[in-house]
Amino acid sequence: MTGVTFGSEHRRSLNKNRFNQLALTGKWDATEHLTIDGHVGYEKSTYKTPYDDKLYMRAKGNLVAEYGSDGRSASFQYPNWDPANAANYAMDSFYYRGFQNQSKLREGVLNARYELNDQWTLRAGVAYHRFSQGGIDIFYDDNVNGTRSKTRGTSVGDITSVFTNEFGSWLIGDYDKAFAKYKEYHRFGPNKDGTGGALQDIENVYETTETTTSGFVQADWDTQLMGKRFRGNIGLRGYDTDTRSTGWIQGDNYAYLGTADVKGGYSGVLPTLNTVLELTPEVQVRFSATQNLNRPGLGSMAAKGSADYVLTESGQISKITGSRGNPNLMPYKDDTLDVAVEYYFGNTGMLSASVFQKSIKNYIDTRRLEKVPYSQTGLPLSLVPGATANTIVDEFSMPVNIPGKTKLTGVELAGQAQFTFLPAPFDNMGVVANYTYVDADKDLTGISKTSYNATLYYETDRWGVRGSLNHRTRWYTGLNSSPMSASTRGFEGGTYIDAAAFYNFSDRLQISLDAVNITNQKDTQFWGQNRYLYNQNQSGSTYMLGLSYKF
Repeated sequence: MTGVTFGSEHRRSLNKNRFNQLALTGKWDATEHLTIDGHVGYEKSTYKTPYDDKLYMRAKGNLVAEYGSDGRSASFQYPNWDPANAANYAMDSFYYRGFQNQSKLREGVLNARYELNDQWTLRAGVAYHRFSQGGIDIFYDDNVNGTRSKTRGTSVGDITSVFTNEFGSWLIGDYDKAFAKYKEYHRFGPNKDGTGGALQDIENVYETTETTTSGFVQADWDTQLMGKRFRGNIGLRGYDTDTRSTGWIQGDNYAYLGTADVKGGYSGVLPTLNTVLELTPEVQVRFSATQNLNRPGLGSMAAKGSADYVLTESGQISKITGSRGNPNLMPYKDDTLDVAVEYYFGNTGMLSASVFQKSIKNYIDTRRLEKVPYSQTGLPLSLVPGATANTIVDEFSMPVNIPGKTKLTGVELAGQAQFTFLPAPFDNMGVVANYTYVDADKDLTGISKTSYNATLYYETDRWGVRGSLNHRTRWYTGLNSSPMSASTRGFEGGTYIDAAAFYNFSDRLQISLDAVNITNQKDTQFWGQNRYLYNQNQSGSTYMLGLSYKF
């Protein structure tokens, strides 16, 4: 292809996370057999991004894109065109953005434990949890902040540098030089020189709250069954949850049109049974039957939505994409059966094999629609100028409950061992590993058929080092029955390798080193049932050095 438009986008971001926690715990041995404990607590987490800016440049050039024989990789060449030559580029504009999110948790828990005798213990408790989450996103785009008119089309030779990695070299912008040249700075209002208009684009303003009151009763036993030690517990947990979601409704040019306020709730009882039969001191058989509640994320329940559209050069709308939260989202339940056989040896050795099955009701997934009338999205018409109920939306997504039941069955193998049988100093080596295979209904997304982890370590009281491998096979994030639908999407399998080491200078002072994604594993995203290449990312390797002191 000739005359291809290239974009070089250099982003800079500042992230600040503050976490505060206050808790009061207590325990009272009321009698020889009765113990009462509990706690009250408050937590607040604030995640701020004061700036998340973009410096954008454009170029025109030649491109040859060659897809691999498997259709899931690609390489690029630029004949007679140098992507690292500043003369081929022109400055476009700056985007200024910022985000703020916060969450709060208030909770109180009171438990009682009563020992009936040597075999039976009764437990009961009540709890209160109130969790809230909210956020606001600010976008000060170039058509409003005034940078487009004074920067677009200007030369970039004096504000750029060449970035090089294993894939090649290309030009990136330099914020300090560019800000000095154009007399710019991060802002959400007019420049000191008078350029820029009023901030318009404030999005995703929402707050969701989930308040739950719950209680449980449980009986623990430790007895004999056919001459073997038999222990476990059986119980019930009841819950009552109220939800409330508020969010801005916005129209053309992000104008505030009002606040949506949706209330909901649900309640129920969850049974549980856990048992352990000790065939010998080294061999144990476990069986559990539980019913679990899986609550939707509060962000998914936020009463907010958005629509984006692309304009042609003549000003006509050519593509509309939209999404929104679902305040009516309900939690999904799963009935889980689990059987495991475990063998213990040495001081830390263990081998186990388990089979599990989950029957899931009202599973939560993302519903993706293509080429649907605007009226089916539930979004205000005012979000897209000139839109009507029959205007076609190219892509729309929202979280929904899938009617009916789905099921998955799996097998897990796990083991760990310390190599104490080896001569010193190799007796300080050890290994931890597990393997999981899952057979799931097609409607369940986010699940790999196969995954495994392995860690090899060497540790002494003074120092230690370990390496870890994590692998999962292909998994889907969306499914559609149409072979060419982009709603079918997911990620190819990948293997990640990490490492860690520590050294104790004393009982109180320790230095540590962590290396994440040492091999710089690629994340390859595909679309369609034939798994066409959609996107490929590499996050790079991360190395963290830590120093801790106990006092």
